[in-house]
Amino acid sequence: SYEHVAGAPVLVALSSGEAARSFEGKGKEEIKDEMMARLRLMFGNVPDPVACEATDWGRDEFAFGSYSNIVVGSKGETCDVLAEDVCQRVFFAGEATIKENIATMHGAFRSGMRTAGMLHTLCRRGDFSRRAPSSDRGEARDNGPGKVEKYFSSPRLFFGRFTVGEERGGKALVREKPDPAAGRPASQCFLAPHAVITQLLCLRSDEERLDYLSDQSSLVTQGPGDGKGLPSAIIDFLDRGAQ
Repeated sequence: SYEHVAGAPVLVALSSGEAARSFEGKGKEEIKDEMMARLRLMFGNVPDPVACEATDWGRDEFAFGSYSNIVVGSKGETCDVLAEDVCQRVFFAGEATIKENIATMHGAFRSGMRTAGMLHTLCRRGDFSRRAPSSDRGEARDNGPGKVEKYFSSPRLFFGRFTVGEERGGKALVREKPDPAAGRPASQCFLAPHAVITQLLCLRSDEERLDYLSDQSSLVTQGPGDGKGLPSAIIDFLDRGAQ
């Protein structure tokens, strides 16, 4: 039942293998009659639906009935690798790139929204090039808050109250703007892996993003700093771009 998703009494039946092939070429009414016969066999008197739709992915030239799956010995992190862009020039979407919803239609949709958000941010920024390491730009090294500001001077992504800097070693800093109304008068920075960052783009509200960040990554600094230096975790991360 998809009532909790659609807000209406909706039933979805999934077929695979020989069962799916047996439905190919049949019309919606014939498929509906077969499905209703099976429902009535299980539950007795079931009324006819007010509408019925049927897909035919096996004969779709762009899919041919296929979708991804995690094989024995593999891990969900494989999906994270498939989702990584190539130098901010080539981007990937599809259910195979989102491990939380792999092999589903909504996974394909959510991954498309995630990738579209990345492209929108880059287009709005007008810069599709990765920044050169700080050492190539002759920047002075320091252990103060100014290093964070340099890191975020050309953000990779921004959405809602959050800004994401360039990735280094599969991770990036995510900074939340101050939200005094919510009791957070100072900004917060999280050190988050690539998979967490891509998932943030799929969440609808800043509160959901903050909760997810708090569960899946590390809060490494809070506020503008007191001039006494940054936590070692953030210094080590920022120094990767200066090597």
